Amino acid sequence: MPDLNTVPKALLFDVFGTVVDWRSSVTRFLSSKTNPNSPLTDNQWEQFAAEWYEWYLTAAHDYIPGKSQWQKADELYRTALDELVLKWGIDQLWTKTQKDEIAMIWHHLEPRPDSVEGIAQLNSISKTCTLSDGNKSLLADLLTHGNLPFNQVLSAEDFGAYKPHPSVYQGAARRLGFEPGDCALVAAHLGDCEGAKRAGLKAIYIERAKEERWDDSKVQNAKAEGWVDCWIEGEGGFMELSDRLKRC
Repeated sequence: MPDLNTVPKALLFDVFGTVVDWRSSVTRFLSSKTNPNSPLTDNQWEQFAAEWYEWYLTAAHDYIPGKSQWQKADELYRTALDELVLKWGIDQLWTKTQKDEIAMIWHHLEPRPDSVEGIAQLNSISKTCTLSDGNKSLLADLLTHGNLPFNQVLSAEDFGAYKPHPSVYQGAARRLGFEPGDCALVAAHLGDCEGAKRAGLKAIYIERAKEERWDDSKVQNAKAEGWVDCWIEGEGGFMELSDRLKRC
């Protein structure tokens, strides 16, 4: 399998799922907002959280720059919550004000266990920067909440598009003063990595439990084809990435 033989000048990080654990954070929060008389089990709240994230992703991916009306991630998450409580038959569970507050959970997600130390180590090797579909205020809150030591924050909002539109990846490279080929996307989603590669960046794939949306066959094909520049397997995460880059 290919591996990086030079250190990228900038590491651009996907955030949801790659850096922060949205699934556990949102599930725990939703359950806590309804205990002790929750209408759903913890497993059902996890499914609710997964559908909430999926609704947001679909809406973001459906956006067409120049043709669709721009909505930032906060607005997409809030609209999705209204849709989901109706679907699940729990639309009377919370007031509008309570739902406004609940939708802000996406600003307060917990980091992955390796995120803080791993990013700190990577800062000594390359420039680190977020590149997330989350809007800028959301990302600022996540960094504060999780003490995430990124050198810089960039959002899809900066470029008026959502990943995997090439303008997001290429715009981020230009904003940092680099060519796309000098930068690498770090993500736990092969679709995101594929978008980065098509835009001229390198791709670093970090395996995270329950994060990959591609089926096993497509994942194995991607691994065999070798277009991912660096593939971090298992639980190694950012710490293993740091070790690999130090050996370049």
